[in-house]
Amino acid sequence: MRIGRMKGLFASVIVCLVALLVLSGIPGLSAAYTPAKGETRATGLDLIVGGQDEMKTRNLLPSIANDVWTSDVIFRVYDSMIQGHPTEDRPLAWIAKGVDFDEDGTFEASEYDTFAERPSATSNLTIVIYYDFNGVRWHDGTQMTPWDLFFSYHVNAQNSRFNTDMRVLFPNPAGYEAGGRQLNVELFDVDTVTPGIQRNWEGEGTMFGGQNNPLRIAVKFTLTSSFALFYESTIAPVIMPMHIWSRTGGGRHAVDFGCAVWIPQAEATARGISECGNANSATHGKGIASTETVTGSKPYAYAAAEGWAPSNADVIGHGPFTFGQWVPGIEASVARYAGFYTGVDATTGDVYDARLASILKLPTIEGIRYKVYKTTQLGVFALQAGEVDFYHWNVGAEFVPDLVKISEIAVESNAEPGFFYLAYNMRDSPWGYEGGVITNDVGIGFRQAVSHLIDKRSIVQNLLQNFGVIGHGTVSPANTFWYNDNIPKPGFDLAAARAILDDLATAGGQYTVPGYSLDPAGACNKDNPGGCRSLPVIGNTGFEILTPQADYDPIRASAGAMIADAMRQVGINVVSRPTAFGEIVSRIGIHDFDLYILGWRITGTDPDYLFSFFHSSNGPTGQNYPGFYNTTFDSVIDASRAELDRNVRQGLIYQAQVLLAEARPYDVLYYRTNIEGYRQDRYTNWTVSSGTIWNFWSLQGIKPPSTVSMQVVITAASAMGSAGTEAVTVNVFDNTGQALAGATVTLSVATGNLTIGATTARTVTDTTDLNGEVTATYVADTVASETPVIIDAVVDGRPTFPDLVQRSTQIRVFPAGVQFLSLTLELLAGDRVTAGSALPLRVTVRDQDGGLVGDADVSIIVDPAGQLTPSPASGTSSTMSSVSLSAASSVTAETDYDVQVTAIKTGYQDGVDGRQITIVPVGGPDTKLCPDGRRYPVDQTCPTVSTPGLEVLPILAGIGIAALVAGVAAERKRRS
Repeated sequence: MRIGRMKGLFASVIVCLVALLVLSGIPGLSAAYTPAKGETRATGLDLIVGGQDEMKTRNLLPSIANDVWTSDVIFRVYDSMIQGHPTEDRPLAWIAKGVDFDEDGTFEASEYDTFAERPSATSNLTIVIYYDFNGVRWHDGTQMTPWDLFFSYHVNAQNSRFNTDMRVLFPNPAGYEAGGRQLNVELFDVDTVTPGIQRNWEGEGTMFGGQNNPLRIAVKFTLTSSFALFYESTIAPVIMPMHIWSRTGGGRHAVDFGCAVWIPQAEATARGISECGNANSATHGKGIASTETVTGSKPYAYAAAEGWAPSNADVIGHGPFTFGQWVPGIEASVARYAGFYTGVDATTGDVYDARLASILKLPTIEGIRYKVYKTTQLGVFALQAGEVDFYHWNVGAEFVPDLVKISEIAVESNAEPGFFYLAYNMRDSPWGYEGGVITNDVGIGFRQAVSHLIDKRSIVQNLLQNFGVIGHGTVSPANTFWYNDNIPKPGFDLAAARAILDDLATAGGQYTVPGYSLDPAGACNKDNPGGCRSLPVIGNTGFEILTPQADYDPIRASAGAMIADAMRQVGINVVSRPTAFGEIVSRIGIHDFDLYILGWRITGTDPDYLFSFFHSSNGPTGQNYPGFYNTTFDSVIDASRAELDRNVRQGLIYQAQVLLAEARPYDVLYYRTNIEGYRQDRYTNWTVSSGTIWNFWSLQGIKPPSTVSMQVVITAASAMGSAGTEAVTVNVFDNTGQALAGATVTLSVATGNLTIGATTARTVTDTTDLNGEVTATYVADTVASETPVIIDAVVDGRPTFPDLVQRSTQIRVFPAGVQFLSLTLELLAGDRVTAGSALPLRVTVRDQDGGLVGDADVSIIVDPAGQLTPSPASGTSSTMSSVSLSAASSVTAETDYDVQVTAIKTGYQDGVDGRQITIVPVGGPDTKLCPDGRRYPVDQTCPTVSTPGLEVLPILAGIGIAALVAGVAAERKRRS
């Protein structure tokens, strides 16, 4: 779950608890998707997204809007003043153009896209940013003006999620309200003597709108202290249309929200909010204090704005998509905004910013439809059947073996920078502060005891099937620069937990706390509270761990049940309460909980989210849901925010992680490997950032496949030993089946390392040789239990083949001492065969030591049966080393077949692997060749393909592109 808004990003956290579901693939599905009878699949270029839940509100202000499902829709509509650079970890000039770096009062062309202060700056606390609003229009056609920016700052300042990155602009340290609703943000005037606004732009006379254009301004920010993330966060507020969110919004809401800032009278009248106008230019852009008089209206009533229930037509922003509709229980949708600001007007051809126009384009997709599938099983079925193009939820380890065999589906596996956790309500005993007195943390012993009652190893091995890492701290080890491995790491130990609890109940004990008792005889459960320990305040009354329901997330549901069971074993009367995700979010927002399990989805690498989650100032109304108060932590995290030296900041963040691991407001359970699936036969050119392909640049850059495409086959052993070494080979063929030389192959893994030449890393790159081949070496991590590893290959054959092709394979890594069989399946001629022809398949069986095994029983099953025949179909591994897959000449439509190979030998773990083979029909009167290079029945419409000339954005690997916040600073931390 990701809550709140962080600089340039929204963090969201999702919490779910359920028993694992096991799903077999749907065999025999045709590559070309045919909608089921009555299905309303959109035509054209709509992206169909499947997810576990639906949006909760159209209003972006309340905390419930920060769940991942709401943010996924809302923040396609709303945006900010900067974008994140597509290839570099920095902001990208968008509406905000840059800083007066040399402080000479003129914005030179050389300062464009510069967001930094020179070391010799007069003051690092006074910063001037230059903006150009020409060409920027709200979705209702209204021109955005500088006053929308000032209005948005003041509304953001009243939102506890949005304001964490702008508190350095509060003139009063006690807060926005205490400071008379003022911010240290003002129009910059280079000549304070001459009336009016003067700001100097080099070459402004040649820019759109000419000299002294009122939509081209400079804004001065005066910080109360330095802030490391000023450029990425503080200058990226969520921008809201002033004319919609002021007064009655032109009749959109009956309640008068009032006026947040004074603006020029002419502007106020033109925007239909004349009451917000002021003839005194000195007041323009200033906040209106709650004690001021606003004739005909009132100072801004934020609570009324947060409580508004907008209609579909009321959701108006300036992002790349306009809001379509939300039909609760069915779906939500957004549509591409033709007027999205890219530096050039798509209709008139007016050029506002030529440099931006060379980077930023309109999305290719025409819209996004969000459909709900309440279980992962249903979502994966929908992906396999072609009902959705992208499944925006963790696929789950049990589905991976089937998905990686389907060439039309790409599987992405990436380490997430977020985490999943158990949290306590520390506002009272027995979990935290006695009577709410923050200096008396009587709950620390209880939290330490519970830390020994969480079997994290079992959660990762058995529930996640090792697609994740045991969690201890609030920064993921995938975030290598900021991660501190030297923190307390309590192990699962019932005896240690009992000892701590007994000590709390023993007079004269080291940590004696009144109200604790020893564990009485008898079972402890809700039906027998007499068998449970007494705890301060609640006695032996039962309490709850809130978890998401099993159909939402089986991992968290099961984890909660396991933790509650262990707690009862040591005499704590607790139950795990599966609860609807939306209800959990609502309850923790009003602090109505005991314990809960959720997760944070973090965008970017900077751990400044620790301030939002744990600083005491965010306890009453912010994202500090446990109500954690620790003055030492506050001072450390405050110092980290003010520190501009990254290496010094690292030490402070390390210290903050230790403090949190000792105090334990959260007990981090695990860091997940995020597994996502998408239909690459519908859209290609996805971008990876922060452990996911769901991000701004992906949605800007994805496009339908082109008229020609490569064939890619990835070959690796199906199993290997702990810390072992195996070869991974990628073969690339052109659209005629010939080996393709010179293609770029990028291989990546979430665990272990790959080596090509002198390079060893989790991501390596090489180009195919004359045989169309790239070979890498994979070295597995040391594992204590069977661990599946997904190896992803992304192939770039440009310029001949404009589409990137992604294929994956899975390797099972066994711990030392386990005897197993490993299969290597080699398709030397690719995975496509013409009807009436045969395809060679080489099958190699080895044992755990790499030795050839000739006496295993090998069988091959093809589904659907009848059209693709293996010869031989079964036998010993020595006789099955060379197999011919014969395609029936009667096949008249291009069809996919699932080929499953199994090797069995007594005393060994079975070897299992498979491939998808495509039979291509011979041309004839009953088939036709379509632009995608495939043959289809003559009565079937050819699939839509992309047009020439569509730009392809680069694939960005890893979690390091913090700048991909693109859109809104608020989307950094989302709850899921």
